[in-house]
Amino acid sequence: MTITVAIKVGDGIVLASDSATTQTLTDSTGHSDTINVWNTANKIFNLRKQWPLASMTWGLAAIDGRTIAEHMKDLRREFTEGAPAVGKAPLDPEMYTVDEVAERVRAHFSTLLA
Repeated sequence: MTITVAIKVGDGIVLASDSATTQTLTDSTGHSDTINVWNTANKIFNLRKQWPLASMTWGLAAIDGRTIAEHMKDLRREFTEGAPAVGKAPLDPEMYTVDEVAERVRAHFSTLLA
């Protein structure tokens, strides 16, 4: 179980999360067994260094054989450098919106889960 908290304060939003994650294995009958528990998982991610953009996660610890942290690093690189091969520009520091960022994060993970 993950605990995440977002609190709106005068200077912005404060994000907090626990750092435990559990790996389980589910058999064909639906029975789950805990394989491992880590107490150092990253669940809060800066989406562009030195910008006030962050994301929190819970649920799946990995998608497509890679951790959520690895996928978030890919997004941070895309937001910083762009991804010309797929027609994605870097975020413009003067023009980006939270809606644009949220949509790009959603699209990234929707592609992975399709």
